[in-house]
Amino acid sequence: MIKKITAGKIAAGLIILLFVENHAAFALAVDQKKLEALRDAPIEDCERHLRPLFDVELREFQKFIEENFQNKSINSSLTNIALSRYREYKLALKQIFLYLKPGADADATYFSEISAYGQCKNIMDFYADSAKEQMMRHIKNTTAIKKTAILLEKYQAINNQLRQLNLDIAQIYGLFKSFEAKLPGFLQYCITK
Repeated sequence: MIKKITAGKIAAGLIILLFVENHAAFALAVDQKKLEALRDAPIEDCERHLRPLFDVELREFQKFIEENFQNKSINSSLTNIALSRYREYKLALKQIFLYLKPGADADATYFSEISAYGQCKNIMDFYADSAKEQMMRHIKNTTAIKKTAILLEKYQAINNQLRQLNLDIAQIYGLFKSFEAKLPGFLQYCITK
């Protein structure tokens, strides 16, 4: 039995393929050797290892946001794309965070590792919040810029129409004056009789 492949199924397959490719490319933004070093590092030293990895991810996210909002499309569609990318960014931070391995330092106490793990989680949350703030600021700025551009275009269109109206009124005035010059005394003659 031959199954029909509809355009919807093809489109869904392409979307899934694009998501898988983009997700795989995004996951490779961080050097695998550095991730392995994070796994072997004591959890108390995670800040020194996490920050460079999170910085790489943050730079990639910022680069994407810059490129995304340079598009001339409406901001609502660009915002949806940015939010999807932000979710991927947070997922990447969590994947990096999962490389932390409690118990790597045999001399550390349970409570010191719990405390250090909490501090490392705070670092991850800081990077997530920082990216969210930057994204929101970018959305607001580009929305304001695009609204200003739209208003400017409308004002220019109104200004062009007013300029044309001004020319039309000047032309009518000129025609009345030329009519008056061609018929001197016409008005006086009609009024006196």
